[in-house]
Amino acid sequence: MFNVRTKEIYLAGESLEEDSRRIQKLNNGLEDVISKLSTLSGMEEVVKSLKTTSDQMVEEKDDFNRMAQALIRISQSYDRCENRLAENIEMSNQVYKAQKASLFRSDEANETAWSILR
Repeated sequence: MFNVRTKEIYLAGESLEEDSRRIQKLNNGLEDVISKLSTLSGMEEVVKSLKTTSDQMVEEKDDFNRMAQALIRISQSYDRCENRLAENIEMSNQVYKAQKASLFRSDEANETAWSILR
């Protein structure tokens, strides 16, 4: 049977959000280091390299955020869809209840019909 574990998908999204926040904190620290190093002479190449690393961290953080939001939206959308399907099934069960059927012998029905027509 096909089964989607939406809670795990949602939790993975939240985990990616936490990782994104950690990357942002690390990048903030790196920006402070870059700021201090840029005041020192002879550190231009180091500062340039650190800025490249900082830019890459920002891109990674943004990617993590996008992935996290996508996972969370997928989980929520799937849950909403399942709920709508369940509601539709409940409604259709109420509207289309099973009909009772009875069996009868055809020869009895024929006799009854002929007796009415006579």
